[in-house]
Amino acid sequence: METTAVKSGGELRLAETTPVQPTRGLAADTLFGTKVEGDIYLTYLGLSHNPFPVVPDARHFYREPRAESSVTELLHAILGRKGFMLLTGEVGLGKSTITRRLLLALQEREIASSLILNSFTQGVELLRAINKDFGIDIGNADFQSQLDALNSFLLEQFWQGNNCVLVIDDAQNLSIESLELVRMLSNLETEREKLLQILLVGQPELEQNLQRTDLRQLMSRVALHARVLPWDRETTEQYIYFKLNTAGCNGCISMQPGALRAIQRFSNGNPRRLNLLMERCLYGLCAHRSRAISPSLVWEAETELIPATAGRRHWWFLGGAAAALTAGAVISLLLYNSGMLPSSVASSTVATPPPLATAAPSATPTLSDEAIQTFLAAYQLEEQTRLLAPLLRQNKFGRIQALLANLNTLQPVTLAQQEDASDEAPLLQLPSGKWLLLWQAPYRLEAYHYGVNGEAVELLQQDLASLGYYDGTLDGVVGGKLMKAIYEFQRDNQLSPTGNPDSNTLYRIQHRIKQTLAAKAAKEPEDGRTGG
Repeated sequence: METTAVKSGGELRLAETTPVQPTRGLAADTLFGTKVEGDIYLTYLGLSHNPFPVVPDARHFYREPRAESSVTELLHAILGRKGFMLLTGEVGLGKSTITRRLLLALQEREIASSLILNSFTQGVELLRAINKDFGIDIGNADFQSQLDALNSFLLEQFWQGNNCVLVIDDAQNLSIESLELVRMLSNLETEREKLLQILLVGQPELEQNLQRTDLRQLMSRVALHARVLPWDRETTEQYIYFKLNTAGCNGCISMQPGALRAIQRFSNGNPRRLNLLMERCLYGLCAHRSRAISPSLVWEAETELIPATAGRRHWWFLGGAAAALTAGAVISLLLYNSGMLPSSVASSTVATPPPLATAAPSATPTLSDEAIQTFLAAYQLEEQTRLLAPLLRQNKFGRIQALLANLNTLQPVTLAQQEDASDEAPLLQLPSGKWLLLWQAPYRLEAYHYGVNGEAVELLQQDLASLGYYDGTLDGVVGGKLMKAIYEFQRDNQLSPTGNPDSNTLYRIQHRIKQTLAAKAAKEPEDGRTGG
């Protein structure tokens, strides 16, 4: 166990945490030739685990809206027996994550699937691998026997009311012969339905391969082509602060002006590269005794990731850092983070985190200090003004939500009209003309993707059912019907239709329920008078 400084109700307190070893970290003897157990940069920053591991962390999963939409679209196409689908994107953009999420959703629905990872397999060997993953094993039988066995299996599954899916990863490596086999398999059908749903997952070269003249029949059968695109800067920022706060940051790390632009430029919105870059930035913060990520730090971190400079690896801990961070300073930093060093001593050894940068002056109207202070005081958040004021001025509601999640259960909600607010909630008018309030949902969805189950999911199902949007089983499990219900509710209520129940969506669901109940209550006395 170790102690970590965390904020609770605006106060700094020590909490015991069990450190989770990150995927990568400093070697035990990297720091000035002194053996240091564990990951000193995590201890210095007060983080419970590595926020940016190379392997996706299922416990702290970031639900990127476009990826969620891709999973939803692909699942709907499979359930609708559309036949042939594509999922393409550059390396590191999250195709494998989407595929895993989709396979989990299929497993939850007991839909048979065959996953092929070795796309270099050809001919009868590829067909044999497909059959084997479906549980069809007829040994080393020839091609036609393998195809007949697969067709019989698919027909049997169809008459039993089951669906079957074939997923081929790295499909850009498929040969012309293998793509011809895929075309042949897409022909397996009844008079009305496709027996086998096929998803090819690959890099953009896959789409180029399918443009060949001799493959035009296969390309013409594509019912859905989901493209995975790089993240924009707003998504990158939300991801960074989400991951930092799930590791216990609570605003302890800030970004100087221009740092986010540099991160976006160097990562190109690529999640895999972003994780590598941010992890190097955390190393740099420790080495430079800083809590603010600067553009120059991002540039140095990027330099470390360029293969041509591999010989300069660990520059932070072998060069100027040795002079800036002595062994005595390291001990002081560790004692400071554990709360064992008096603040009067700590102030001389630990840099105070700089205040968050405010928005650059512009011609557009901005929120006044008085308006912000009055608004936050109404929610007993006046002690968080330094953190929240710059975010309110910059409309960083994703970051505000991440910060509030670690302090209380309030969530930011934006409204187009003041009249949309309920319960006399304190409001803040934004420069855009919209209104902001902070709201406590009746239930909290810790995670929301296919297969997630829990009481909060069941309550959401009940709410949507009462409004006529959900007609599925009240089983507390996230599935296609619930995703569709959320999507349709958002579409009907002028919300961004993502299928993901964000704070704006949950607020409007509760607001609609209250309106419905109020209308019903007002109608009952009328009916009573009419009947009398």
